[in-house]
Amino acid sequence: MSEQDIQRGVSDYLRRRFPPPAIITKVPITGMKIGNGVSVKSPLRGWPDLMLLLPPTGRYIGFECKRPKVKRRDQEHQSAKHEEIRAAGGLVYAVSCLEDVERACEEFGDATAMWFSKASRF
Repeated sequence: MSEQDIQRGVSDYLRRRFPPPAIITKVPITGMKIGNGVSVKSPLRGWPDLMLLLPPTGRYIGFECKRPKVKRRDQEHQSAKHEEIRAAGGLVYAVSCLEDVERACEEFGDATAMWFSKASRF
């Protein structure tokens, strides 16, 4: 299973669990080639692979997708960015399977679930 497969599965799960107005998006590629072998680093370098913004407060939760059974080796820029996000009040989780995502959602899900149940009444 590739990291891209994991990202797709996590994204699908989050979209089912947190319908709009929640926002789920994939962070664009971390860099790009502009020709003649020259690469440009993205300003989004180090951000988690997937971002979830939850109503009603806009709470940020990032998901860094890693292949299972592969030694988790965060790049230095990833670790630094994840610490910045946490310092600002966001959450970041490293996930490699659906169970990891479910555990993460349980940690922050109670207040969100309450909001979604109230919002669905309108």
